[in-house]
Amino acid sequence: SGRYRRRRQVTTIPDPHASLRPDLIGRDFTPDPAGLDRRWCGDITYVPTEEGWLYLATVIDIASRRVVGSHARWYPTSIDGAGMRKVVDLTWSDAR
Repeated sequence: SGRYRRRRQVTTIPDPHASLRPDLIGRDFTPDPAGLDRRWCGDITYVPTEEGWLYLATVIDIASRRVVGSHARWYPTSIDGAGMRKVVDLTWSDAR
């Protein structure tokens, strides 16, 4: 009965046929105090819980580093494309 590391679960499987999205800010995430509410950045985090997965989507303003929108949703199993789209859409609508 020794301690062991839990095997990490793969949560993202990239679609090799998906279209590439343009990098509109050239990966420049340096904050510009004069640029409030001009450049936003989003992220999705998966949190395993005893009841299932909690998906947390956030949108932050790059200049102020404040959260301008967020949405969390719990799924008992892995999320499908439609469910993820809903989480992202709710986050963006909250941020606007």
